[in-house]
Amino acid sequence: MARHFARHRQFYGAMLTGSCAYAAIRTVNSLFRPYSVAGARQLFGDLDEQAAGEVADFFTGATAMALTGWLVDGPVPLDPDGFAERLPRIQSVITGAHGGRAPAHAEEPR
Repeated sequence: MARHFARHRQFYGAMLTGSCAYAAIRTVNSLFRPYSVAGARQLFGDLDEQAAGEVADFFTGATAMALTGWLVDGPVPLDPDGFAERLPRIQSVITGAHGGRAPAHAEEPR
């Protein structure tokens, strides 16, 4: 997928920074949201639908911003393999920092 975006950098760069950026990012997010919901549940355990969706939206939005930054501000030429390696590396940091799964019913922050 990163290679596809890299090959069509000019098109996607314009889409993700132009007047249709919100709609484009929303569409990209909707494609990946189901995977983010599953990842949120795997990482944080038994989440209700709302919490799983909110965490998924946060993760998916961050991924979309990483993609946009890479396409718009990345080096010429883009390194699709390097970008593809970044995402699991970031995920492993989040997972490692979290220390695995959270308790099903965490205490509310004060």
